Amino acid sequence: MANHSEGTLKANKAEESKWRRQEDPDEALCRCDVALFKLYLELRVKNSRIRKEAAIRSYWKLLSMIYAQKTATWMSEHILFDIRNWIPRYLTPKYNLDTSQKEKAGIYIEDLAILLNHIWIRDEQPFAHERLRVQLAANLILAGATATRPGALIGMLLYENLEFQLFPPVPGETRPRIALIVNLEHIKRTAGRSEPKLFAFREDDMLLYDPLIPMLALAFCDNAFINDLTGPESLSSFVVPPDQDRIRVLWKEEWLKRPVFRDVVNGDDGPEISDHRPLSYAKERRHLVRLGRSIGLEKQLEWYDLRRGSGKKLNGKLPSYIDSGLTNV
Repeated sequence: MANHSEGTLKANKAEESKWRRQEDPDEALCRCDVALFKLYLELRVKNSRIRKEAAIRSYWKLLSMIYAQKTATWMSEHILFDIRNWIPRYLTPKYNLDTSQKEKAGIYIEDLAILLNHIWIRDEQPFAHERLRVQLAANLILAGATATRPGALIGMLLYENLEFQLFPPVPGETRPRIALIVNLEHIKRTAGRSEPKLFAFREDDMLLYDPLIPMLALAFCDNAFINDLTGPESLSSFVVPPDQDRIRVLWKEEWLKRPVFRDVVNGDDGPEISDHRPLSYAKERRHLVRLGRSIGLEKQLEWYDLRRGSGKKLNGKLPSYIDSGLTNV
């Protein structure tokens, strides 16, 4: 059967715990009794705060996946068809379930500029720790540039997934060119496998959109570089040898497995950044919603809005965002 992701397995386990309130849950599930399935789903609605049709559809999908895992076979199509039609024809009208679709907007390059400008210049609301401001800006830029699933980025990016590389300077200059390599490992799985995606970024002329600036700031703050680099001038002092095409700037061993985007904890002197606790998706979502509210948006911003508005529409306007000449790493 399918090799599900950790998120799907967690959802399956939660749904199975509901089903296991039956007297003989495994036998009842394997019996594949349509009437029992309908009774179970109706009780799920009746005894909970479920108010959307889409939610009960999701619970039914999870239950059918659990059946497949238990029996090593797919549920028959006529049962799936029956339940799919029974939900909108019976459950929805009886319990007045909401059938409205969630508004799906897109954050485009112009919107991203407004958000970043507000973060750095106009925002007067303090964060629990100002590192959270830098992390929010970095997440906005990376999420927009990579058009990747937000869950693959926020709280999941470790230092070992990043690498800064120094290239020979352009003619007429002495400072090496800096590139950032981002390896996103936790992308959505296809056929049970998750294949990492590699992105290469170079310095951008539009500093507002440059992901290297906030990412370097976080790394310098953590003192994560193996050479104890303390600021941009440290990188500028490097000279790429004539017999090499680049210099790889490495991390300290103890930082490799630590998340780059981390949460706040209560310290002796007040809020401080944890060394190990990753920033949760839910918390960063609240930061994004607050940011949208502060610039006067009625709609709650979602991280997926960046994904929908990026891709060709975002990167097409930022041709220097991802340097194809640096992608062969």
